Amino acid sequence: MEVAEEHFQSIMSTPPLWRVDLNWPELNFQHHDLASLVEPFTEEELHKIVKHMPSDKAPGPDGFIGAFFKSCWPIIKGDFLCVVQRFYDHRTNSLALLNSANVVLIPKKEGAESIGDYRPISLIHGIAKLISKLLAARLQPYMNAIVSTN
Repeated sequence: MEVAEEHFQSIMSTPPLWRVDLNWPELNFQHHDLASLVEPFTEEELHKIVKHMPSDKAPGPDGFIGAFFKSCWPIIKGDFLCVVQRFYDHRTNSLALLNSANVVLIPKKEGAESIGDYRPISLIHGIAKLISKLLAARLQPYMNAIVSTN
């Protein structure tokens, strides 16, 4: 266990601070109206994300998979809307409980023997997945306009 921790801590450590900044006003970037990104989340948005979740992906620390969210949606949607609303309102002190993950080592090749032969993956809580997917779904329509092809 110690060998794995040392190995992955060395390759996944915090990068050094960036000491150079760009003169953003001189770059003359086009302004984009992104006001819709800060609107409260709706039940329809959340339900759409739940419907498109993979049903059988590996569960995170909470033990729930997409099939659970889909089959129990009528029962749990009110609780999920409450959590998402708290996130939207920046009342996130209790969401720290969701900031954990199960790290699983996946072999990169057949017959993996050394720690370098594995890659870590993080299995996060279902609520954290839903919130990140909500944010990504909101941002996706703007990506071609705000990110250069270069």
